Amino acid sequence: STPYWNGSACVASCPSNKPYTDGSVCVTVCPTDKPYLNGTTCVDECPAEKAYSYDGRCIETCPADTVIDGNKCVSGTPDECQSAMTTAGFNFTMDGYTIKYTGDMTVATDLDISSCNLDVSGALNVNEGKTLKALNVSANSSTTEGVYNAGTIKATGLTGKTTASGECGIHNNGFIDVGNGSVLGTSIDHYGISNYNGSDGRISAVTITGNSPNGTGILNATGVLTAKTLITGTGKVGINNFIGAIDVV
Repeated sequence: STPYWNGSACVASCPSNKPYTDGSVCVTVCPTDKPYLNGTTCVDECPAEKAYSYDGRCIETCPADTVIDGNKCVSGTPDECQSAMTTAGFNFTMDGYTIKYTGDMTVATDLDISSCNLDVSGALNVNEGKTLKALNVSANSSTTEGVYNAGTIKATGLTGKTTASGECGIHNNGFIDVGNGSVLGTSIDHYGISNYNGSDGRISAVTITGNSPNGTGILNATGVLTAKTLITGTGKVGINNFIGAIDVV
């Protein structure tokens, strides 16, 4: 079989001077309308299994010395995060690219720590009209909701957990956008994830998972849930969709 065209003949594989393929044509560089390399194939966007691009190539995960900007791996430093946290008046510690915050944390001004992970040992609250940008965000409360969002959270992953009775793992009245990542909310007896507030209550991710062994996995009350692969609710009630919209695309 000779499925490729090297410019003068049909060949079984592309030569070293034209190592990439644009459809069935061997090329030296990918065209501008297909700028990414998935292996040796030029593509217009990276596939779900290799969702990020680094140096023009599709990869599964970004290198440790980079951060995620959309679907691209870019350079970033913990110093930028430290400066933003200090300016916002937070007391915290750094562990590499991870910000460690002890207790409940309220984001009352826009906070861009998109070069770092955020690990909150208590509840995380994002006030209405405010935006938090980060890599992976996690919050674990023993007294109230794990995550309460009335603003915007843009991250590569979000986990909210509570061990307090009658509280939600993640309570969203705003916009949660984790792009190519996952959202996980866990409660012991209430809602793993509760998503409210009409079109203002939106969660967008690859997977959305709500767990509550003695409650409801996901309550979507007039909100919008959009996932690229899977929405899962586990509990006495898995998913309660009350005049909401659920879309798996």
